Amino acid sequence: MSKYSPDLNQVLEYLSNYPEQTKRVIGITDIQLRKLRENAHKKESEKRVKNDYLEKLALAEGASAAATSLLER
Repeated sequence: MSKYSPDLNQVLEYLSNYPEQTKRVIGITDIQLRKLRENAHKKESEKRVKNDYLEKLALAEGASAAATSLLER
């Protein structure tokens, strides 16, 4: 399942089938589009890793605080 809207999917499919039309349709070359998409995927992946780490850290801190609270009783 793609995260893009149906209209965007159609444009991306068209550009995939006719890469020579990329410049005319969106104003950048096919190579620039590919690099843009690669960079976007890389950034998204980095953000996901960071968020996963922060979530695990928050859970660990919460567990640590709960354990401390139990020990103080």
